[in-house]
Amino acid sequence: SAILSYQTQKFTASENLIAEIEKIDPTNADAKEIKYNLFIQKKQFEDDQLFNLLQNARNSLTDKKCEEAIASFKDYLSKTPDNEKVYYELANAYICANDYSNAIKVYTSLIDKKYDYDLVKQRAKWYFWKGDSLNALKEFKSLYDVNKDDAEVKLFLGDSYFKMKDYSNAKKLFSELLT
Repeated sequence: SAILSYQTQKFTASENLIAEIEKIDPTNADAKEIKYNLFIQKKQFEDDQLFNLLQNARNSLTDKKCEEAIASFKDYLSKTPDNEKVYYELANAYICANDYSNAIKVYTSLIDKKYDYDLVKQRAKWYFWKGDSLNALKEFKSLYDVNKDDAEVKLFLGDSYFKMKDYSNAKKLFSELLT
């Protein structure tokens, strides 16, 4: 009966039956085996549920159902918070929904854990596209200090200076790009 219950994913019923058997006979080898098999079955079921949740989130994002994707990614991450790659997908879902502020928050939390030049550059672009010229300028300046040869950073830094009406620095960077 306990085997049938866990095979039909009635885990609580199986656990209750095994507990009853253990009360009667604590050394019962069959109960121990069933308990172990139940543990494995339950873990597999939970893993399958997580996989399906992640697939649904990805499918929603592909279908441009942005809010649905955000909810699914957040639900998945609440159960598996260490899956760093999924945070990138959550950021993409926020971008899909034109929610740059929350995408930036996701990038910031990842950058706070481990500095990543390309991720900082992507965050800087979102500041720029969001219209946050002050933070965009700050970010692109710091990126420029790290790598003065990055043409994309120079371009965005020049554009950031231009948006802040600092035309002399903008002109200087655009001249650098031309040479």
